[in-house]
Amino acid sequence: MAPTRRGENRTAPALISLADEVIAESGARLELVTPERTLAPDIGGLNYPAYLKAFQTHGVTITLGLRLRRVARQGNQLEATLRSDYTHGEVERVVDQVVVEHGTLPLDELYFELKPQSRNQGEVD
Repeated sequence: MAPTRRGENRTAPALISLADEVIAESGARLELVTPERTLAPDIGGLNYPAYLKAFQTHGVTITLGLRLRRVARQGNQLEATLRSDYTHGEVERVVDQVVVEHGTLPLDELYFELKPQSRNQGEVD
């Protein structure tokens, strides 16, 4: 059995597609978990078919409406706990690897450094 990799992905569509496609093409079983109500809402209509084709070609499981809550070691595997924002119910998955993407943090130090000196306290006009 190939290693199982599961992750919650919320980022730029091109990066999601690339990372997930590389994992799927490696022969690993992949489950894409997202708290969104639809898969990849930021992907446009022209790119969506290629995105879904890649997932279906490699047997990617898509799970909507769940968010990664915690990961705990279970022997030589990991137990990923996924939680619904809607029902607050939780489900567990025992996997070999968890890949998580939570986006990036802004480089906002300069903004906050200059904000007190601005006339409008940094408000957008």
